[in-house]
Amino acid sequence: MNNLFDIISKSNTAESTYTYVVKLNKQHKVFEGHFPGNPIVPGVMSMMMIRMLVEDVIGRKTRFTAVKDCKYLQPIVPSDEPLTINFNTDGTAVNAEIITSEGVGLMKIKGTIA
Repeated sequence: MNNLFDIISKSNTAESTYTYVVKLNKQHKVFEGHFPGNPIVPGVMSMMMIRMLVEDVIGRKTRFTAVKDCKYLQPIVPSDEPLTINFNTDGTAVNAEIITSEGVGLMKIKGTIA
């Protein structure tokens, strides 16, 4: 899923806590079929974005081995507005959220990675 998003900024806000600001690529092919004329980010793609950012922090490939809680609060729509992804991880557990630039919650997830 190359080019799904670009990282605008990243910061380590506290021990094991990170904030990334990303911009979705509205022209990505996934949006042609999900859904034509009304694109939204597929659920698995939002989980993939979080996994990729965790990999950026810990420096190795990962996969979700368990998802304890995952809530989609609103559809994630590709737009010109950046998204903020906040997460904390110890390299095994991940607790993350995706919010709009105005602070509106879009998704929350708690899981385990390997």
